[in-house]
Amino acid sequence: MGLVGCPSDLGHGLEATARRRLTWAELMKRVFALDVLECPICCGPMKIIAEITQPSVIRRFLAALELPSEPPEVVPARPPPQIEFDWADGADVGHVAVDDTRLHHV
Repeated sequence: MGLVGCPSDLGHGLEATARRRLTWAELMKRVFALDVLECPICCGPMKIIAEITQPSVIRRFLAALELPSEPPEVVPARPPPQIEFDWADGADVGHVAVDDTRLHHV
């Protein structure tokens, strides 16, 4: 007898399978089709030799590369563009009148 709530107990015929988590490099390759562990010059394998987590060291690296060390300013999203109609030409474009419960073409 299995655990209550297991897929096999619910009659779905599903078997529990152990799935390993993907590494960050595998995720990058899967999502962006980019192998981050392949050298862009010689196409040879690369490996990570350090992890930089100290903000002061990260700022120095970015400054040496002449890249901004502060995130960009967050601005509010703009609304979608508004469609403008030219009603002055008098053309009947299928105006819709609203009734109590349904729409009618006039």
